[in-house]
Amino acid sequence: MPILIPEVTKLLLLKWLLTIGGIYVIRLFFRQSFRITGLAPIITVAVVIAPVNVFLREIAELCGLPQTFGVLLVFSIILNAVIIYSASYVVSQFYVENFIVALTIAVFLSGFTLLLSHLIKTPVFPEGIFSATRVLSSTEVAATTLRFIFPL
Repeated sequence: MPILIPEVTKLLLLKWLLTIGGIYVIRLFFRQSFRITGLAPIITVAVVIAPVNVFLREIAELCGLPQTFGVLLVFSIILNAVIIYSASYVVSQFYVENFIVALTIAVFLSGFTLLLSHLIKTPVFPEGIFSATRVLSSTEVAATTLRFIFPL
């Protein structure tokens, strides 16, 4: 019996993998001001950044921001920079020198994921994941994602 994967889960997993790859590549260019030891810190940060980027349109709507491409892009970059800089205090083996470096990393990460999303034809900012027939609760999305990652 084939496993049916909901579109939200596919998009979340794809963004997660793109974020891991992006952080890994970007760290090669910022050797002095951005240091990561091992793969675990990259995965930890990507686990936080990827869902934020997938649900960015809904997060911006909650904050009352207009949903134009430019506003969402700037909002995404600033939010990713805050997450990256905060992670340097929370995650051991993950070091970012200052917020300017985190902002620069967020710009490169957004460009990297934007480019790869375009190359593999995935929506960068989905038309509204929850605009289908009914609104999914965050519990339903989490349960579906966990069922996909850890099938019984």
